[in-house]
Amino acid sequence: MPEDAPWDDQVEAYVSEIDDVVSKQYDIDFRELLTNPQKFIGNQKAIDAMPGIKSEVKSYFDNLLKSMDEESKKLASEMEAATVQYDKINEIIQIKVAAMKIPYIKPLYVNRNVSNEETILIESYDESLDPFIGKMVNISNYVADVSASYKDYILGSWIFSGPKNYLLAINQPTSPVLTIETGANTLNALVDAVDNAIQ
Repeated sequence: MPEDAPWDDQVEAYVSEIDDVVSKQYDIDFRELLTNPQKFIGNQKAIDAMPGIKSEVKSYFDNLLKSMDEESKKLASEMEAATVQYDKINEIIQIKVAAMKIPYIKPLYVNRNVSNEETILIESYDESLDPFIGKMVNISNYVADVSASYKDYILGSWIFSGPKNYLLAINQPTSPVLTIETGANTLNALVDAVDNAIQ
């Protein structure tokens, strides 16, 4: 993988496979196009090839995901369960912050100091969480819902901010589908940026 490549080893594997197709069909070095788009500014061959290259990238990932039907179903089930857990825990947190008059926010972004943060990872809700959440709320200046969204699902995590910060998070599902989707998002964004840059 080139040192200047703005992607990880998994995305590098995708780039290599797509490069085989693009180099044969369009006579363009796909990796070079992504890592050094300035070289292709005003290059009419590259400009004309961009719609086809975008289509090749999209088709590549569409075909990968089609081959993972069982994994996709499993991921959807796990994400649904994680969202149910989020709803339960978030309701408890909201009840406790309201009772103790502690601010509850859903920020766009939090600049976290992870050196002053303890992470508590849980698999699912159980009754022992109630007093624990009460204790966390009691020592907090505010509680921030920093949960992540994935399609229609929510992956729960909350920061309890105080003299020491605590991050309470629901264990997130892992799946090769997520790896592929992340790779697709990365490469589609890069190809779009190259398309804009070389015109």
